[in-house]
Amino acid sequence: MVQSAPQAARGRLPLVGPAEARREHHAVVGTRCNLGCGYCQRLPPAAKGDAGAAAPGGVVVVGGGEPMLEPGLLSRLRALPGPVVLETNGALLHVASNVRRLAAARVRGVRLFLPGWDDESTDRLARVPGLASLQAAAARNVLDAGLELELGIPVTLELAAELPRWLERVEALRGRGADAPRVALAWLVPAGSSATGELELALARFALSAVRRGVVAWLAGPAAPAPCAFRRPEAFASLFAGPRAPRARAPACGACVLSDVCAGPVHGATAAGFEDGGRGAVAFEAATATLRHAAEVQAWVEAGEGQRWGRANFVSVGSEPDLRGGVALSALLRGLYHCNQRCTFCWVDLEQPRVPTPAVEQALAMTALEGMQVLSITGGEPTLDRRLPAQVRLARALGAREVTLQTNAVRLDDPERARALAQAGLTRAFVSLHGATAEVSDAITRAPGTFARTLRGIRNLLDAGISVGVGVVFTTENRSQARALVTLVATELRGVDLTLSVASPVNERVDVRAVTPRYSELAPTLREAVATARALGVPFAGLFGQCGLPPCILDGEPACFPELEREHPVWSSAEDFVHAPVCEGCRLRPKCPGIRRAYAEVHGVEELHAL
Repeated sequence: MVQSAPQAARGRLPLVGPAEARREHHAVVGTRCNLGCGYCQRLPPAAKGDAGAAAPGGVVVVGGGEPMLEPGLLSRLRALPGPVVLETNGALLHVASNVRRLAAARVRGVRLFLPGWDDESTDRLARVPGLASLQAAAARNVLDAGLELELGIPVTLELAAELPRWLERVEALRGRGADAPRVALAWLVPAGSSATGELELALARFALSAVRRGVVAWLAGPAAPAPCAFRRPEAFASLFAGPRAPRARAPACGACVLSDVCAGPVHGATAAGFEDGGRGAVAFEAATATLRHAAEVQAWVEAGEGQRWGRANFVSVGSEPDLRGGVALSALLRGLYHCNQRCTFCWVDLEQPRVPTPAVEQALAMTALEGMQVLSITGGEPTLDRRLPAQVRLARALGAREVTLQTNAVRLDDPERARALAQAGLTRAFVSLHGATAEVSDAITRAPGTFARTLRGIRNLLDAGISVGVGVVFTTENRSQARALVTLVATELRGVDLTLSVASPVNERVDVRAVTPRYSELAPTLREAVATARALGVPFAGLFGQCGLPPCILDGEPACFPELEREHPVWSSAEDFVHAPVCEGCRLRPKCPGIRRAYAEVHGVEELHAL
């Protein structure tokens, strides 16, 4: 088990480490409450305890009802032998003196329960006008008194879809806190109700959003289900890494592969043990590993690395045409940034560290919940990652019918590596080839000797039965080789298709003036490449979209833009692309993403015209 990030000076309940150091003992001091939340439920019998009982090696979470309404609360809190966290709605803590009294009673922290995700929903769901303002004052008072501030969020079937919206309020209330915000998810799903697919997807989205925002979150309390209560708990594995309320074990727990990291089943629930559940051996093995190492994700968050390892930074989700001519939900995985080439037009930061395995597996599991059909694995150069075959196998086991590898194929000059990927379930490889000769290609990739290795890698992929596409990026350095490049593909790499694109100034790493020619000057080159491909019977695509160029540069010629026949929406970003005023009268305006902003800033937009 990894060690957690350094804790605050006064010490907090760690998220990783020995199990006995992560225990929460829950005690109920009363049932009265000053709110009227419609989803509130009485805690199960296992939650009721003696507020004066010892809590060896853990923390006592004192709740209710609203414990601040109970007479004699402070004396009962002082009698507790261990550290105490008070679970409260905070309505009475807007008075600073009340918070100071808690501090004097040796309360270490306050878990402030948030009925809603903003001011309006808070007041509406709690049925107490003005509660949101009272809670904001309470949070300030808790921090001013030097107490730990945790925030509680309800998990209900009705409000599941809203879970990620609570995170903005968490950040606003946590505000001045120096440490990562900590969120305890209170399980308020009625006993006997099963976790629906919608609820699991909501938990997964919340978990990954929390990681990205640097929020430590976990399923808390005696009512929180064990992993075996869900169909795909690995999609929100990090939520099982927090403090746990010890519970009695069921017979099935003895043989469970997670018995040493699970608190046990909820009182009265039937434990099934964590089993295959239809995942298949590969997916089950990955799920088990992800759940067992879930605390690593939370440790990164506590160390301030959450934003780096949030799914959005290494997995992009969208839709794209699939090999069957339809549209599929797709994901792009960038788990490794290092590369064995240094292409002049590349915009990727190749110095970023490798994405840790638990983060990759949790993100893929969540993407599978969303219905992933196609996965593309890119980099850097993904063949440098020893985890690549396992990632391919996992994606197929999670339901991806197509897995594509974006690669320079240099390391696939070893036929054994190509065969291993085929056996893992790789369906397609998209190989970068940027010159018709070693002189030009090696100059662009700045990796002498790799041109010949790429050609061998392509042939090995074909021999292994993997569909291959070759991607050519035209730059100022290779535009004179258009005909030769297409001829090379047609004559020496039979059976591959071709994607033509243009060096795109995605970010400041691409020198537009040095790498990207003016589109109007490149047009003859592109027409020659298209004509050669058509004459030699090489299927091609790619000139339209984010890595292509506006159709008007080639007068919208259908032969140059076969993608225009599809109804698939074109990706576009107002931040990265612009249109010229003349574009407003163009018949392709609804489909065309426009021109790269960085290109327009250097070369202008005068080349554009309406079709």
